[in-house]
Amino acid sequence: MKAAGNKLTGKGAPRAFRKDSSVGISILIAAAGLAALSPVSAQDAPPIKAKPITPPAAGNTPAPPQEEMLQYADLLYSHNQFDVAARQYRIFLSEHPKSPNAEAAWFRLGECYLKESQIDEAKKSFSYVVQTYQKGTFVGSAAYRLAAMEFNGKNYEAALPFFEIAQRELTNPEIKLQANFYYARCLQLLEKKDIALVVYQEVAAIEGENALREPALLEVARLLLDLGQPEKSFKAYSELAGISNDPDVRAEALAKSGLLAAELGKSKESNEYLEMVMKLEEPGPWLGLVQVGLVYNHYTAGEYPEIIAIYENGLQGVPDASKPRVLLLVGHAYRAEGKYEEALGVYDEVEKQYRNQSEGAEAGFRKLQCYHLKGDAGLPVYAAHYIEEQSEANPDSHFLDMALLMKAEFHFAKEQWAEAADAYSKVRPTKIDQEYHAIRLYKLGWAQTETANRQEGIVTLSQFLEEYGDSDLAGSALAKRASTYQVLGDFGNAITDFKKVANDYPNGESAEYALQQIALMHAQERDIPAMIAAYEDLLKKFPKTSGAAEAHYWIGSGHFDQKEYEAAIEPLSFARKENPEGYEEKASLRIILALYQMAKVNDLAKEATRYLGTEHTIEIPQQVFTFLGVRLYERGDYKQAAFFLGKSATPEEPARTKTPMWDMLGKSRLYSGDYKGALEAFQIYIRLTEHPTLRARAYVAEGYAHLGAKQYEEADTAAKEALRLQKQGRVNGIARELLGDLYSAKKEYDQAATQYLIISQIFADPTLTPRALFKAAKAYEAAGDRAKAQEQLTLLQQHFPNFKTEDAGDPYTNLKETQSDTPLRLDPPTEVNPEAEATPAPAPAPKAKPAADNGGATAEKAPPENASPVPTPAPTATGPEE
Repeated sequence: MKAAGNKLTGKGAPRAFRKDSSVGISILIAAAGLAALSPVSAQDAPPIKAKPITPPAAGNTPAPPQEEMLQYADLLYSHNQFDVAARQYRIFLSEHPKSPNAEAAWFRLGECYLKESQIDEAKKSFSYVVQTYQKGTFVGSAAYRLAAMEFNGKNYEAALPFFEIAQRELTNPEIKLQANFYYARCLQLLEKKDIALVVYQEVAAIEGENALREPALLEVARLLLDLGQPEKSFKAYSELAGISNDPDVRAEALAKSGLLAAELGKSKESNEYLEMVMKLEEPGPWLGLVQVGLVYNHYTAGEYPEIIAIYENGLQGVPDASKPRVLLLVGHAYRAEGKYEEALGVYDEVEKQYRNQSEGAEAGFRKLQCYHLKGDAGLPVYAAHYIEEQSEANPDSHFLDMALLMKAEFHFAKEQWAEAADAYSKVRPTKIDQEYHAIRLYKLGWAQTETANRQEGIVTLSQFLEEYGDSDLAGSALAKRASTYQVLGDFGNAITDFKKVANDYPNGESAEYALQQIALMHAQERDIPAMIAAYEDLLKKFPKTSGAAEAHYWIGSGHFDQKEYEAAIEPLSFARKENPEGYEEKASLRIILALYQMAKVNDLAKEATRYLGTEHTIEIPQQVFTFLGVRLYERGDYKQAAFFLGKSATPEEPARTKTPMWDMLGKSRLYSGDYKGALEAFQIYIRLTEHPTLRARAYVAEGYAHLGAKQYEEADTAAKEALRLQKQGRVNGIARELLGDLYSAKKEYDQAATQYLIISQIFADPTLTPRALFKAAKAYEAAGDRAKAQEQLTLLQQHFPNFKTEDAGDPYTNLKETQSDTPLRLDPPTEVNPEAEATPAPAPAPKAKPAADNGGATAEKAPPENASPVPTPAPTATGPEE
């Protein structure tokens, strides 16, 4: 298996985190202990102080005598003499229980007790007012005092009804609002958040002179967040951030607006709010959380330098619960920026400080990714150490399996198949993401087939195909299984699999490879027609295949083996042209032998000459050279004949070459002007020939070779040896002609003429006699005896009127006329072993390619939040991608 990046190597874009960033922020907010920072807990709730209620004015009417006692009690109350005032209020109430002012007296008695910290007595007095009178200002004030005492005593359930009565009966808008606010607070503290939210919203809705609007709005924002309504909570916090003048409230509103904006995917707004907190003179307890939020935001956006800057400027006040995750993100940022040493430092810190937490386990794994990205050859050792430690610390950790997968990938990329197979087999599928199951199984099977466990590899690949038959890797897996069958010699299953690859995956690289292997196995089984058909199918379906040269070569070789020589020429020529390095020698040799079998002399001579001009290790069979030499000699192409006959001859072992061929080789060289070579051939021929006539003719030929080399004495000796062997007859005549030619060459024209005249007088030969007369005339003319010269010409005209002077121009005419007397029997073309392999060599198995959706073996720009290895479907892969 675009790369992919590499998910295991850890340099990929944070896809998983971006997708689930809201979860991360929610966890962050919860982990940060925001509830502890919110004044809704009992210990942080401010005590409620009761405000004195001024009794209704008595007017100008003189007080009755009993009321004077009440006025005296009020006077004492006003002068803060609460203990004495309380006695007077008790006396008054005892003596005048039905007084119209009894309600006020009971209330002020409660106030006195409250001032004197006689809480129980105060509660009794206020409770009497509420229970007895039930309506009115005093009832509202008494209820408020009771609610405040219960609230401050953390008896929130008891405080609730009193706050409700106070809110209903009081007439002072400020106190009514305050009662409503604390009514909501009680509900909140009693975890009745949805009801509390409604009441807080009522308080916050009152604008103008409302000192509780900001606190109420703050609680609204908090409750909305607690109730899982982040969008509404964000709006509430944003509103509060815009109106609050309280530094602490504004800091919280800005911070939470930023954090919630991040959760809602509003990265730009989030950063704006969080940066505003960073600029506050006193950000309070929010600085650490803001830094955390900024780190998350930048990570989600892939802004790794910004994360690094925050870290290097110093993390301040980061909550302990968030610190390991933040440090991990910092490490990821360094890794994504290619700063592996810095990343290793941060990961090492996380691993050591949080060894027993999931972040510590992940940090150890990320260190392995850094080692991989650095190309550290020690990765397997580091991985083994990590696996050992993690197995003891947390054997259920999925990072243990991730490390095994990383180790397997390292060995797989190095084609260390046994080690890779061992590591892949130890990975627990249930501990890695589903997306990696198929690729692990695929690579496990691949690695096993490359070891002695080929049968086990076949089983694994079969399991992969059964479970993931629709995978993009199925074609490659099927091809690998087929090639493994092929290696094991199970051609039946191999061909079945390869045909399925070609049919089911016709556009893939594996299809091309499959057709190659089908052809190969047919060749190995010596089913030549099937091999040819398979290769032709390959070329038809993949005309631009990289194996075109190979296919053409074996198509041509197949036709050659079936003696279809004409059909073999074109594909062999194509193979040689397309891949000279691979097929120059082998294809050329087969072309030469095909032309030899078809007896195409000209083409054969051209191909043989070409072949001999190249570097080659296989020699053309001798009989091909013999055939060419003889045929070219018969055509009169003596120079080429001499060349090929020379290739066929064996001067180091003369007897291995047919005797007549030495005569033909000598004459070919003689006629081509190679006198030295001709003498060598004639001398061998003479040694091997006992027949007097043939020897005499050979001496004449040798004489002409000596003559051509201006070796006159040797030529004379050869001519006289021929005359000695042949006292009469035509050979005697041509020997004398040789002597005449020798004397002419020496400018001894009279003696030359004498030899020519003897021929003309003794022989009545239709070719030899007129040529002798003509040469005699030329000799006399050269000697200055024009009369005798004319006499010979007259005789020539009388007896041989059809003689043409050009017939005497060739000095070897007499030899050529007698060459049929020494025939060289040429055997018909026979099958010749080209000395090349009989069947194609197995084509190498194709390297599997990285899966397109994984990026191959390269790493993405930044690692996901919980990056895992993504093995690639190929032995060439360098590591699974993040």
